[in-house]
Amino acid sequence: MSRYVAGVTVPGWLLLGVILVHELSGSVEWRVPELLVFSVFIVLGELRPIKIQRGSEQEEIVTSATFTFAMLLVSGLAAAVVVRTLVALLPALLGRKPWWKAAFNAARYTVSLGAAGGVLALISELPRTGQPLFLISDLPLIGVGALVFFFVNNMVTGTALAFAHERRVVAYLRSDFAFQATTSAVMLALSPVVLVCAERSLWLVPLIALPVAAVHASTSVGLEKHQALRDALTNLPNRRLFRDRVEQALLAARRSKEPLGVMIIDLDRFKEVNDTLGHHIGDLVLQHVAVRLQSTLREGDTIARLGGDEFAILLPAVTGEGGASHVADKLLRALEEPFLLTGWSFDVEASIGIAVYPAHGEDVDSLLQRADVAMYVAKEARTGHEV
Repeated sequence: MSRYVAGVTVPGWLLLGVILVHELSGSVEWRVPELLVFSVFIVLGELRPIKIQRGSEQEEIVTSATFTFAMLLVSGLAAAVVVRTLVALLPALLGRKPWWKAAFNAARYTVSLGAAGGVLALISELPRTGQPLFLISDLPLIGVGALVFFFVNNMVTGTALAFAHERRVVAYLRSDFAFQATTSAVMLALSPVVLVCAERSLWLVPLIALPVAAVHASTSVGLEKHQALRDALTNLPNRRLFRDRVEQALLAARRSKEPLGVMIIDLDRFKEVNDTLGHHIGDLVLQHVAVRLQSTLREGDTIARLGGDEFAILLPAVTGEGGASHVADKLLRALEEPFLLTGWSFDVEASIGIAVYPAHGEDVDSLLQRADVAMYVAKEARTGHEV
């Protein structure tokens, strides 16, 4: 990871120097009014990203790409990379990000803008002097430049994220492409609209931000509701949401007169991981355990984190105690493969307690209590799981 970051950061800053020497030595028209207005929205877009929940991860959509690319089209490459570099360094100055990450972000934008600006210089006459800021015939060429910016920026950023999450680069880029194409690429497509507004009057440019602000407000409310029912570490349902799902499943089970299963899973000797390697490593282990357990279950099952190293599972459709025990065996086998994290190999064992409706209880509290007792019996007897 560190080598990749250095491999992007150093060439990116060297490219920044080359761009400044090359473009500032020529006759470049920096449209100062547009530059200042676009810069304000770039800063706001970086400091106030749109946060959305995507699967088990929280993603950020930055609206600054719209105004960054618009700046490239109207004032040229040098203006765009200078502003982007200053904005990328701002979070580090405010203490929100480490300097190495800010320097990397500045470099990746320089590389992405440099690639897009180079292509536009070859195929078009952008940026144009005077009015209009662009012609209708320029739109396909602007689209080509936007695609170059999107692919380069997405590849550089996605590769870094793949290394950070210890994922295969190609697989990560492929899985992330559709999301980025429907978010970042759409933001880039708004750049010509920004130019049309700016050409008419700079006072119209803030109108572009109104729908973005509305989306930001609605997603913030939705995210707050989501987080209230989710475990912050694993993004699994928390105790509150799990109880609600068990109650709903019990209502359905009473109508259908079918059994359902509730499990309590506790990781054995997990405290030793936290005590010897620290809570950061312990948190990583919990996150990977959650992913592996979830991938073992059926689509209709629910896994929740109750707290600490304790998880709970709801099996809304199970064939009595035998069916629940079969699922427990699958979960224990899934945990037998060591977890490879940050150069360490971890063997994780667990104890599982099982309670089945209606044999062991007819309400949420009774089922959770019986499953919890069975879990402690399994832990003491080292049998893996007990009913």
